[in-house]
Amino acid sequence: MIWHSSEIDSVLEELKVDRNNGLANGVAYERLDKYGKNQVLDIKPVSLFKRFLNQINKKSVYALVLISIVCLFVSIIYSENDYYSPLLIIAILAINAFVTAYHQYTCDKVFISQKAINVPKAKVIREGIERSIPSTELVPGDIILLNEGDYISADARLIETNSFRCSELTISGDSIPVEKDASIVFEDMIPIAGRRNMVFSGCSVIHGSAKAVVVETGLNTEFGKSSEIDEQTGVKTSVIEKRINTTGRIINIVVICICVFVFLVSMAIALFSSRPFASVTVKMLLNSVALGVCALPECLPFITVIVTALGISRLVSEGILIKNTSMIESLGKTTVLCADKTGIFTKNHMEVKCIYDGDDLISLNDAEIPSKSAALLRLATACSMLQDDYTESAIEDACIKYNSQNKEDVNNVYPRLASIPFDGERKTMTSINIIDGKPLAIVKGAPEIVLKKCVGLDTNAVNNVCDKLAGSALRLICIAIKALEDSPANPVADDIERDLKFAGIIGLEDPPRYDVSDSILECKNAGIKVIMLTGDSAITASAVAKNIGMLDDDSNVITGDKLDELSDEKLAENVNSYSVFARISPAQKLRIINAFKNNGNIVTVTGSSIDDAEVLSIADVGFMVGKSDNDVAIGNSDIVVKKNSFSTVVRAIKECRGLFDNIRKAIHYLFSCNVAEILIYTLGLLIFRMPPLSAVQLLWINLLTDSFPAVSLTLQPADDGVMHNPPSTINGKLFDSNLSLKIACESIVITLCALIAFFIGNIYGRTVAYTMIFLTMTISQILHSFNLRSSNSLMDMRFKHNEFMVISNFVLIFIASFLCLTPAGFIFGFKILTSTQFIISLVLSFVIVPFCEIFKFFERKSVYNKQVL
Repeated sequence: MIWHSSEIDSVLEELKVDRNNGLANGVAYERLDKYGKNQVLDIKPVSLFKRFLNQINKKSVYALVLISIVCLFVSIIYSENDYYSPLLIIAILAINAFVTAYHQYTCDKVFISQKAINVPKAKVIREGIERSIPSTELVPGDIILLNEGDYISADARLIETNSFRCSELTISGDSIPVEKDASIVFEDMIPIAGRRNMVFSGCSVIHGSAKAVVVETGLNTEFGKSSEIDEQTGVKTSVIEKRINTTGRIINIVVICICVFVFLVSMAIALFSSRPFASVTVKMLLNSVALGVCALPECLPFITVIVTALGISRLVSEGILIKNTSMIESLGKTTVLCADKTGIFTKNHMEVKCIYDGDDLISLNDAEIPSKSAALLRLATACSMLQDDYTESAIEDACIKYNSQNKEDVNNVYPRLASIPFDGERKTMTSINIIDGKPLAIVKGAPEIVLKKCVGLDTNAVNNVCDKLAGSALRLICIAIKALEDSPANPVADDIERDLKFAGIIGLEDPPRYDVSDSILECKNAGIKVIMLTGDSAITASAVAKNIGMLDDDSNVITGDKLDELSDEKLAENVNSYSVFARISPAQKLRIINAFKNNGNIVTVTGSSIDDAEVLSIADVGFMVGKSDNDVAIGNSDIVVKKNSFSTVVRAIKECRGLFDNIRKAIHYLFSCNVAEILIYTLGLLIFRMPPLSAVQLLWINLLTDSFPAVSLTLQPADDGVMHNPPSTINGKLFDSNLSLKIACESIVITLCALIAFFIGNIYGRTVAYTMIFLTMTISQILHSFNLRSSNSLMDMRFKHNEFMVISNFVLIFIASFLCLTPAGFIFGFKILTSTQFIISLVLSFVIVPFCEIFKFFERKSVYNKQVL
C-alpha cells in the first residue's frame, strides 16, 4: 500500500488497528517479534570469542605460526634442543590476541550501554490507554501521539492534526518547518518532501499536536534506508582514527623494509656459521618476523576506541551522556563556547527582589507590601503560561508569600478567556482574563518591548528605574494592561498588544554560580572564548558578565537590535569583538553561531528548549543542559547534561582534551619503545654479529611492555595542563617536531642502555647477555610509561593517581625480575643473574627516568620563558 496516497480508514484497515483504542498488547508483542525492534542499527556486542578470532586472523600471526611449525620440525630433524621455543611463540601470540580482544570487548559494552541510555520514549495508545514506551518497541499499527517538542521515532500516517508543523531537516535537508495536514490524500506517489500527510523517523515536532498510525519501523523507515546505504558504503571513522590509520600504514611499510634488511644481514652473518643452513635460515626468518610483530604497534588501531570508551565512562559518572561519540574530538577542539546566561552562568534560582509600581520602588522583605505592588504580583501570576519556568515560579512564590494566593487561586479569581503564548521573537506573552467583571489583557515581557507599546507614560522616568535595577544584575519583567470591550476568540498580538497602560516592573535576582568565575578563567587559559547568549537586557547581562569575570567594560556587549543592522559578512568580520549578546532571538542565535563557524572556530553551544533545537543542531557540538524532557532539543543535541552548570560543560571539554592527550601519550610510548626495539636488534646484530634476542624473547618483551602500559596511559585522568594551552588538536596533528624529537631521544637512550647491558652480560656468556638485555629493555620500557603520565615531574604529586598503572606495572616488573632470578626463566633461554648483574641491569633500566625528568625541566622552562615574553 502507498501510505500517503491512501485514505486514513484504508490505512487503519490494512494495519488492522482501531484509531481510538490502538493495538492490543498481545498483538503489539507479536508484531515486535515479526518486525523486530524499531532501531536502525543492531547494537548487539561482538562476542569475546569472535574478537579473539579476529585478532588471530592476521597475516603476521599466520606467518609466525607457520614459521614456528617449520622451525619445530627443523629442530627435530637436526636434533636441536630448542623444541619449546616455537610452542612458546604460539602461546604468546594467543595470550596477546586474548588481551587485545578483551580490551575491545570491554569497549563494546561501554558503547552499547551508552546507546541504550539514549533511547527516546514514544507516547502510544494501546488497549485504549495512553502509555509511554521505549521507541524501540514501536511496531506497525501503533497509534502514536505527537506534541510540540517530541522526537518522531517511526514513519507514520497522520490521522489528526492541530496546527501541526515538523522539522524534516534530517530527511530533506531543508531547515524550514513543514506544515502537516492529515486530511490530504495524494493521487499518486510523490517525493518525501511533499508528503504532508506523513511524519518520518528522525524528524521532530516544532508546533502543535497530532495523532498518527505507525506504518514503517527500523530499517524500513526512510531514515533507516538512508542509514543502511551509509553502512554499506563504508564504516564511519573519526578524523583522529583516519590519521592513526594513515600513520599505521606508513609504519607498516617502514617496518617491513627494516625486517627484510635485518633478515638479509642475519643471513650474511650466518654464512660464516657452522650450523645447518636450513636451521639458521628458518630461525633468522623467525626472528625477523618476530621483530616485525614487535615493532608494529598493534595497540595503535584501537587505542582511540579504548580511550573514547574510557572517556565516556568518566563523563557518564559526571552525569554527562554522549549521544554522538564522534563529537568527543570536536568538543576537545572547542575554541568558542556559547552558553545561556540563565541556569548556566547563574543558579537559575529566581527570587523577586523588588517591584516598581509606577510610583514607588519597593524592596521586598518579610514585611507587607503596598496593595498596588500586591496587585501587580497577581496580574503577573494571572499571565503565567510557561511550564517549568523559573521566572514564572519565582513570581508565583512571591504571590503566595505576599498575597497568600497561588496560580490556581489567581486563575479562579481572574478566570482566563484567551491567551497569546510567549514568542521568542516578540519577547512578550498576553493573557486575557475577567477582572472586575470585564475582560482585561495582561501583557508581560521585556521592558524595552512592552514600554514602546504603552501610552500616557513618562518613559524616561521608567527607563531610569530599569537601568538602575538592571545595573544591579536583576532580570526585569514589565507588566502592562489593556481594557477590552469583549474577548476575541482568536486574539492577534498586533491588535491586542498596543495602546497599553503601564502597570509596573518586577525585578528578579538570579545569583551567579559559585564556581563559574573559575571555569571562565580556565576557559581563557585554554584559549576558549566564552560567549553569553541571553534574552535579558544589555545592562543586566553586562552586570552579570562583569560579576563573573567575563567583561571589563561594556564595549564587548551587543543587542539583538544592533545585530540586525549588520549583514552576515559584517557580523562574521566583527563577531570576535563581542562576548555578550543580549536581547537576542533564536534566529539571531543561528546567525551568531554561523558567524563564529565561518571564522574557522569550533563552536560548542548549550541549550535546553525547543527554541534551541536548531542552534544545537547547527553547532559543531550541541550541549543539551538541564532536566528538560524536550525531545527535539535532546534529539538535536550531541551531548546531554542533566545538571545546569557551566562548570560541568567545561569539565567535559577538559575531559575530551584529556582523551586526545592520552592518545598522544599512548602513541608516544608505543613509538619510543618500538623504535628502541628495532634499533637494539639491528645495532646489536651489526655490532656483535649475533642477534641480541631470540624470537620468543622479543615476543615476550612485546607482550609485557606493549599492551598493559599503553592501556594504563589511556586511563590517566586529564592533566590540569591541558586547559593551560590552546587545543593541540586544532591543527589535526598527532605528531609534531617536539614529539618526534622526544621519541628519537628516548629511543636512543633505551637502546644505549640495553646494548650496554648486552655488552656487559656477554663478558659472562651469551645466556647472561640475553637475560640482562631482556631485563633492561623490559623494565626501562615499563618505567617509561610512568614518565609519560604527566608533563609534570615525577616528584610533583599534583598529577592524579592511576591505580591500574601502578598495579599492572608492578606485576610486570615482578614477572620480568622473577624470570631473571629463578629457574623459571630457563624456558625463555635466560640464566639466573647474580646480584651484581641484576643491579647493573636495574641501574641501566632507570636511566630513562632522570633523562626524561631533565627533558621535562627544560621543556617547562622554555614554555615559561615564552609566556613571560
